[in-house]
Amino acid sequence: MKKLLLPILLILVGLPVSLMAQEEPTAVLEYFEDPYGDMIITDDTGTALDYFDFGEDLPPGFSISTGNGMAEIRLYPNGTILKLAENTDFSITNLQGYRGSPSNEFSLLAGKMRTIAARTSGSNYYNVRTPTAVMGVRGTDFINEVGQGAANVVVREGLVEVIPFSGNPVMAGANQSVNTLSEVFQATDLPPQQVNQMFRNMGFKRLSPADVPGHTPMADEEPVAEAPLEEQPAEEEVAEAQEPAPAPEVPTLDEQQMADAQETEKKEENKPSADSKLAQVLRDIIGMEIGTTTINGNTYSKVVFQPRVELGKFRLGLFLPIIYTDNMFDPAQWYQPEGNHEWSFGTDQNGIIKDVLLDILRDTMLKLKYVEYGDQGWDPFYLKIGNLDNMSIGHGAIMNGFANDAEFPAIRKVGLNTGFDLGVFGMELVGDNLADPSIVGGRLFLNPFKGYDPFQIGVTGIADLFPARGTEADPADYGDPWLLAFGMDLELFKISRDNFRILMFGDFSTMMPVFREETNLDGILIESGVSPGIWLDDGQLKNYGIVAGLRGSVFSFNWSLEYRMSSGIYKPTLFNAHYDRNKLNYLSEIINYLWMAKNDDPDTQELVMGIYGEAGFSLKDKISLSAGYYWPWEISSAGEISFAGEDVIKITLAVTDKLIPPFPIHGSISYERTQLINTFKGEGDLSLFDANTVVYGELVYPLAPVVDLVLGASTTILVDPDTGETLFEPGTTRPQVAPVINIETRIHF
Repeated sequence: MKKLLLPILLILVGLPVSLMAQEEPTAVLEYFEDPYGDMIITDDTGTALDYFDFGEDLPPGFSISTGNGMAEIRLYPNGTILKLAENTDFSITNLQGYRGSPSNEFSLLAGKMRTIAARTSGSNYYNVRTPTAVMGVRGTDFINEVGQGAANVVVREGLVEVIPFSGNPVMAGANQSVNTLSEVFQATDLPPQQVNQMFRNMGFKRLSPADVPGHTPMADEEPVAEAPLEEQPAEEEVAEAQEPAPAPEVPTLDEQQMADAQETEKKEENKPSADSKLAQVLRDIIGMEIGTTTINGNTYSKVVFQPRVELGKFRLGLFLPIIYTDNMFDPAQWYQPEGNHEWSFGTDQNGIIKDVLLDILRDTMLKLKYVEYGDQGWDPFYLKIGNLDNMSIGHGAIMNGFANDAEFPAIRKVGLNTGFDLGVFGMELVGDNLADPSIVGGRLFLNPFKGYDPFQIGVTGIADLFPARGTEADPADYGDPWLLAFGMDLELFKISRDNFRILMFGDFSTMMPVFREETNLDGILIESGVSPGIWLDDGQLKNYGIVAGLRGSVFSFNWSLEYRMSSGIYKPTLFNAHYDRNKLNYLSEIINYLWMAKNDDPDTQELVMGIYGEAGFSLKDKISLSAGYYWPWEISSAGEISFAGEDVIKITLAVTDKLIPPFPIHGSISYERTQLINTFKGEGDLSLFDANTVVYGELVYPLAPVVDLVLGASTTILVDPDTGETLFEPGTTRPQVAPVINIETRIHF
């Protein structure tokens, strides 16, 4: 357990490093409620933020439209706090000290806002502009309201100078209101009880008025000190009133009430704020799962810590599991993926330095669930490391949607998918498992024309070094080959704007098996080395693929449309989500194809072509849906056209708890399958959840604000628990597939 706690402690110790001081004064969105997801925050260019959270900086130029929600804002380092009610349109024009600005300036176009302005030793100036007047504020607690037929300012404490766009200014004090739409522009007295009720209705939920410098909070039920209004103040008195005023006197409580109030206030001052920046960071970072999981048909209990960090385009997630049978504190009962005791860190090795270091490296890498940066295909640099479900190279003609986590957590791999674009040239790299690589490759590309940057030429090569290994089959029967796919691609044009992207491309690719030994599969003999005639037959090109198409996005809508063609045994997007499950079956097809080609079988010349389309959309923090389908047909050597069985369907749906707030149950499902039509037609021994399918779904029910009950279901191939080798259906090359059911409690903060 000490080894389990160490990584967590390292993460927690390093958290404060990310809390950096602000170089310029700013406003911070300390808290908000957005029950229907219709709150909008726009930046100083008028662009709506795709995502915002507690602690969001709101510098001058930013605006908030609260919709059906509310927001609480604090000015830093000033300390002033503001509350925006529902249906409020508010913007920050300037902040005192920001690039030399002498005052804090806000605009309230509609809705209701409460302000508790800080009073410090320096000069503090606040101006609030509405459609009908400007409020000059001197350290006070007041409410602005702008609506149909009303535009009021109500003062609870201090002074507000209300300056109409035409006419003379009016000074409003405690328990006074000014209606800037009234024909008679003057301050009107209000009953203290009415004022108190108005301010209770606009009370702060998370921010504390006691934290505002120079402000003395009033008890909810105490009357507000009334300002004498027998006569209009002289000009000299108004000038004096513009200086920071002392807090108004309030009626005293009895001695016991006063003692209780002081004790409560002292406790609140000493208690760390639950909504401080550090608390928010901890809530965003720390995650935990407690429950059960099924691996290879066996049910295990689990306790998993999953810390995560997200800073802009950088995302980090760790996976710190204890998966056990009966006794969590007995390491001998912990599940060991592929026979590896992942918490040993070299202590279970034979003492050989090389083995110890390799085990330490592998055990450490297994704790890395993902590290991600940037957006592949659009950003000049991107990086993905860990359990990856969508690894691609280039435009995906050779590798597209490859998943090294299809059998997670029974088999855990740390993959790599990264690349950079320097303008003139760039590179992409991919690997399925950094600890024990099998599938590796890369892409080099050039932008040869200075005057036309979007044009790009690339070459790609990806190899599976051991496709016949890692299974219960004898690799020698298949010639223990390695499989190389390679090709070239063109990028004809590319447009990338804030809310619009489009890309046009064309790819050509092929593959080459290289046998380390002679084959002995079902009596078929293929000599070692590269088989002759794999690409050419009487001068005719074969075993190649072509993929060409368009893809892009408009706002939150993504789309792709591709034409695909292949000949012989080659398959475009060879390395996909199903590759690991079906690679041995593909080797069998290659060996049989080579035998048929050797015997001049005309079926080796068949062409397969088809159209692939995919589209998806997302509504911020509510729902996302994407679906794609590949419809192939084949043309035989006799020219006959028929449906080809290798169709592909992809569906992904995710629903959050914000879609229907009164109904908190939410979840997601993803389903990807080949040979869908043949399954419905009943051809072969196919089912909707066999080895041709990658599926996962989960249903989440919030038990409490920080606790979720999760039911997850998926399928996985069965492996030998000691060796990690894939198990097959008797007499076939089809992997054995079993359902995986997870029932767990997720704890988040």
